[in-house]
Amino acid sequence: TALVCAVCVVLVTSVVAAAAGFFKLDEVFYKYLRGSDTNVEVDGENIMAQDTSNGITVTARQVIGDDYGFYVIFDVSENDSNEKNISVDEAEVEIMGANVYQCSDIIRMQNESPDTFMLHIMSAENLQGKEIFVHLNNISTSKKNGQTQENANWNLNWKIDYSNSAKSFDVLKPIYIYGGKAVWKSASLSPLSVSVKLDDFDGIKPHCGNLDDIIKVTMKDGSVFCSDNADDTNILSDTDSITMSFNKIIDISKVESISFAGEVYKVN
Repeated sequence: TALVCAVCVVLVTSVVAAAAGFFKLDEVFYKYLRGSDTNVEVDGENIMAQDTSNGITVTARQVIGDDYGFYVIFDVSENDSNEKNISVDEAEVEIMGANVYQCSDIIRMQNESPDTFMLHIMSAENLQGKEIFVHLNNISTSKKNGQTQENANWNLNWKIDYSNSAKSFDVLKPIYIYGGKAVWKSASLSPLSVSVKLDDFDGIKPHCGNLDDIIKVTMKDGSVFCSDNADDTNILSDTDSITMSFNKIIDISKVESISFAGEVYKVN
């Protein structure tokens, strides 16, 4: 996981075109996020951010997300008919106007043709309207005549422009954190993540560290999503917020409560 704070990266603009028409969740996301309820609506958009170099074309085709994070899938294809396998060794992400965000390692999607990869990005700030830059390099191809590595650059960019159906709640509960007091101001809940925001710090210095209290989402069936058990790439903590991405798509109408710092907020 790479935590990025106000980085400045100069990237070449790739060809970008918004895919018009009805948005339908790509099956790749269902496979990875293990969504079993196909009736759950997820915010996202079809995109065609594409770049070609050294005979290899990279195409970002769909993004799903909410205000504080997104997943993007991209295909890598080569004109050479002898191509057997492709791997992407490195990716850099820049979000214009965002100061704190993180990017997962490159995730290879199994048994997909063309070769398909995914990135998961989380931000401590609202992503709506922000421009995203993804820089890829060191793409390796495995062919009949051996392994080769293309040391070229592939640059993709697009703007976050999907709708946001996340629910926001004014919690306004006093809590104890950082050894002092604060107010759990609000919570945001989407099919992909939960985020809590804090305010009114008293007797503590929030800039001295990130939030480390456990956040919990309890479903009506008794199942629980807990930050204590989540993968590091699914948690982003800042001085006044913490966001947890779920390991699958959830139906937020089936959420019973959100818990943080010993307080419980009833959702449904």
